[in-house]
Amino acid sequence: MLRNRLISTVAGRVSRRFYSDDGVSVGADLHGARAVLTGERGVNRVTLLGRVGQDAQTRGSTENPVTVFPLATSYTLKTREGEYVQKTEWHRISVFRPVLKDLVSQFVRKG
Repeated sequence: MLRNRLISTVAGRVSRRFYSDDGVSVGADLHGARAVLTGERGVNRVTLLGRVGQDAQTRGSTENPVTVFPLATSYTLKTREGEYVQKTEWHRISVFRPVLKDLVSQFVRKG
């Protein structure tokens, strides 16, 4: 039995994620007949497309440094009056992996 667990939109494409009773997720792309079987358990994956608000900064102790930067994503809504309004959400991104945080701090810039 499949249970509907998540509906997400990325770049205008809508996808729905289903989970079976044994925890195996089956992804269904609503714009095509493609279904992908993955064996992820307890891992959350999000893809964000947007603009960086300021240069990445490395914070924390020397033993456990973390690289952080703000990311803005926007979407458009239609009001009841028929007008289109653009909304912006800010996300605080934290990178903990040693090699990845070094790359992010070196190359991620505002804009």
